[in-house]
Amino acid sequence: MLSALEWRKHNGGIKMITDNTGAEYYQKLGIDHIRNLGVETLLETAIDGAIKPLPFWAAGKIYALRSMSVPCAMIDTDCIIWKPANVLVENTPLSVIHREKISGAIYPPKTSFVMNDSYAFPETWDWSVEPCNTAFLFINDDELKSYYTE
Repeated sequence: MLSALEWRKHNGGIKMITDNTGAEYYQKLGIDHIRNLGVETLLETAIDGAIKPLPFWAAGKIYALRSMSVPCAMIDTDCIIWKPANVLVENTPLSVIHREKISGAIYPPKTSFVMNDSYAFPETWDWSVEPCNTAFLFINDDELKSYYTE
């Protein structure tokens, strides 16, 4: 609740994109009204049932972001933005909370992925680039958003 309320206080409207189970949970707790732009259940039908939630735990975030128009911010429910975000996002196509060190415990090496025979990682990808932590992500470039969410 604090994450949503602080965002509203400093940055404007906020909505939750979830599935039916998530929406029912917020309603049961009586906190669905805190997201003043609503609670949308588009994840109920957006995510392919073949996507395994354990290895692809961020799939919901990616599908939610796909549905948004830029500019937009995506905020984890446990991320609290205590100030106006405009200083973090002005004049930039992308802003994230921080970069993360590459650790085998969290980010497995390229060789550990079991790939479908019809797919190969693009040769241009640089596997030494530190990943972005998207507990907070602001994006203001439609082409970049499309590339990321595809």
